[in-house]
Amino acid sequence: MQLTTYTDYSLRALLFLMSHPDHKATTREMAEAFGVSLNHFSKVTKDLTQAGWLIGTRGGSGGVCLAEHTPDVRVGDIVRHTENFQLVECFDMNTNTCLIARSCRLKGLLYKARKAFFEVLDGATVREIAEFKVMKETGCMVPIPAGLDFVTAAALPFGGTTALHFLRK
Repeated sequence: MQLTTYTDYSLRALLFLMSHPDHKATTREMAEAFGVSLNHFSKVTKDLTQAGWLIGTRGGSGGVCLAEHTPDVRVGDIVRHTENFQLVECFDMNTNTCLIARSCRLKGLLYKARKAFFEVLDGATVREIAEFKVMKETGCMVPIPAGLDFVTAAALPFGGTTALHFLRK
C-alpha cells in the first residue's frame, strides 16, 4: 500500500509544528524546510485547518499552529481524512459494477488488511510519532547522553543529515 504525497505532506506538516511548539509557522517556511512545492503544502495546511487540527491566522504575522487537541489525535484519523481507502471498486456497493462482487473472496481479504493497517496507525498519536529517538548507527535505541540537549543528541548518529537538523533551521 502506498500513501499519497498529500498524506505524506499532511503528516510532515504536523511533525514540523510539533517540533516548533511555540512557533506560528508559515506554509512557505514548512515547504522550504522539506524542499517541496509551496502550492501542495498550501493545500495541505488549508485542509488540516478546515479539519480543526491546525489554527490558521492571516496577515503579515500569520501562519499556522497546532490546535490544542492535535497532539493527541490518532495517526489513523489523519490518514483516513487524507486518503481514499476504498481499495477496490466493490468496497462501495452504491457505485460497484463488478459482476463477481457478491461471490469474490478478495474483498474480505482486503477488508482485513485495511483493518490491520489502521489498527497499527490508530495505535500512535501525533505526539508519539513526533518524539524523535536517538539511535546508534546499528539502529538500537539509546537514551540521550547526559549533558546533551535533545537537538544535539539527535544529530549525533548521522551528523547534519538528521531530521531535526532540517526542522530546526
